[in-house]
Amino acid sequence: MKLNRDYTFQNYLVSDNKKNARKAISSAMALPGQIYNPIFIYGSVGVGKTHLLQALAQEYKTDLKIYYVSVEQFVNDIVQAIQNYRYVDFVEQCLNLDVLLIDDIHLVKDKKSTLEELLHIFERLYNAQRQIVITADRPIMQIFKTKGKAVRIFQKGLVLNITPPAYGDRLRFLQLKAQNAGLVLSSDVLEDLARKTNPDFRELQGILAKTKLRYELIQG
Repeated sequence: MKLNRDYTFQNYLVSDNKKNARKAISSAMALPGQIYNPIFIYGSVGVGKTHLLQALAQEYKTDLKIYYVSVEQFVNDIVQAIQNYRYVDFVEQCLNLDVLLIDDIHLVKDKKSTLEELLHIFERLYNAQRQIVITADRPIMQIFKTKGKAVRIFQKGLVLNITPPAYGDRLRFLQLKAQNAGLVLSSDVLEDLARKTNPDFRELQGILAKTKLRYELIQG
């Protein structure tokens, strides 16, 4: 998948609730597959999970073989490999990676056979000491709904919960994005926006974009 150039660690707001995730990932990437593996990151929409995965891919892409993919695309790749009698080759390609990053695995939570196939591949990667990092919008057991392989695989790794940003985090996010966009807003305006908005970075981004548009129209 194409990476968003803005989704870098430089633009990633490391709020209090993200420090553990950022630290764990940095440690894991120092020795992929050997320290924290797999890493499962979950949190509600808009807390920065996709940004974190893409930043990870861009930060380490020159040193490691990294594949960032949505779960939907990854499942499509599996289906096509099976249909073309190339499933073994597909798994071998995965095993040649250093790091596999899969976004939004919850989107296949109701597809039991798909989840079983994913677990099979994850187990192969884990045994080969290939780093796995997965994101979702809910805890792992709400996706796999089993006490078998899912528990055995993910209990060996690290589970991180990224909670919604608090007021201070929302304010710092708005300050950073306004600065990057060249938008001059008073402290009162930014504080008011941070107080009135929901704890969702995507919503904050949208509000700031609308504010910038109004600002540009006023300036002429």
